[in-house]
Amino acid sequence: MLTKFHSSIQNKIFSGLTLLIAVVMILVYCILESASQNQTLNNEKTHIYSLSDSLKNIQRSNTIYLSNAARDYESYFRDLDVYYKVLQQDLADIDEKITHLSQTRNILTALSQSAINFISPSNVIQLNLTIENTQNRWEQFKIELSEQFGDNKEEPRLEWGAKYISENASQLSNLFDTLISNFNTINSQQADLSKTTVNLTIATLIIFTIGFAFFFYLQIIKPVQTTKSAFQRVSEGDFGHQITSQRSDEIGQLIHSFNQMSARSESILSILSKLQSVKSSAEIVDILFSQLTTYIGCDLVVLVKKNLSNEGYRLSHVSPQANFKNLNKINIAVENQAQKEHLTKLFADGDTIQINNIDEYLKQFRNNLILQTLNSRYPLKSALVHPLDFDSQEMALVFASYHEGQLTQKHQELIKHLTPFINHKIKSMANAPAQETSKVLPTEALSLS
Repeated sequence: MLTKFHSSIQNKIFSGLTLLIAVVMILVYCILESASQNQTLNNEKTHIYSLSDSLKNIQRSNTIYLSNAARDYESYFRDLDVYYKVLQQDLADIDEKITHLSQTRNILTALSQSAINFISPSNVIQLNLTIENTQNRWEQFKIELSEQFGDNKEEPRLEWGAKYISENASQLSNLFDTLISNFNTINSQQADLSKTTVNLTIATLIIFTIGFAFFFYLQIIKPVQTTKSAFQRVSEGDFGHQITSQRSDEIGQLIHSFNQMSARSESILSILSKLQSVKSSAEIVDILFSQLTTYIGCDLVVLVKKNLSNEGYRLSHVSPQANFKNLNKINIAVENQAQKEHLTKLFADGDTIQINNIDEYLKQFRNNLILQTLNSRYPLKSALVHPLDFDSQEMALVFASYHEGQLTQKHQELIKHLTPFINHKIKSMANAPAQETSKVLPTEALSLS
């Protein structure tokens, strides 16, 4: 009985490809996420770097203003309005960028807490502290600068404010530099991890490709080569050669079929070898039982012959006789025309009858006296009834089992292969003198067709 194959080569290949695609998709997603985070960091980097540039603009304008005021008193008064307007614009620009740092802090915190992140949370915490210090110092700087300018917005004390900027801008500049340094650390870490992800993706693809090739060799190429070698051995005469395999996929099914074919070939050759020297039909029945019991699982083999003296039939030979003494040499009488026609048709058609359930079969075909006789004495469940073609004499081999559905189509085909040899042997025994019954079968009888 063929094994039910749960796993197939197609499923294994599909599973392998699915796993490969899943891994690649995850890595590609990581690369895309890394690219997205990198773009976000670059946008924030622009704002942070521009802080330092804006502060440098204030320092440069402040230096020019103080230098001009020291050289030329008239220039000092002439440049008051221009200097103050430029200063207010630069201060407003820095103030906007300092305010944006709160958004930067939120963005980096969210990135560090995402499922896939390329940013160290500790570095983000350090950057957030620097942002907080920068914002606090900037607010203090604005308040103190406003105090230096005074309350009169029409005539601010520009020189006092300019000196305050000159003395305190360096502290802000240091904070901005620290901010840039912390951000560069995060940016560099993200870039390194992005490169690592790309390299990991390439390495994974290479490993999976090699692994898939190795899997393909072990699961398909090598078993096919093994099966090919096994077929070669059988073709060279090593009948009965078996392939050891625990597989349950298509390759396993192929190996299973090969092992069955090889075992059947060995059984046929073994039976043919033993049939060479038989001297009676009883020996034929015994050989068939002893050789086929293991292969087809039958419990009984019976040779049925038609009585030439009357219209009945006889269970000519039974094997094993020790287990079925009640069947040996039993005569079956045909009681009516319907029974006669049924049995005559059975032998005339010459087709093997495969019966999976004898009880159900007899409900429909009550006139099959052979199975009626067997079933009335022993609880047999399944059978094969195989007519023999012997000079129009009605004969049949009956193979029976105690198990329902035990005898299948493959067993029927095996028995058909043996039929020409059995017919030939029975005929040769009937025609040859007693001293010649041990002659070997002719070469032309060894065809399996």
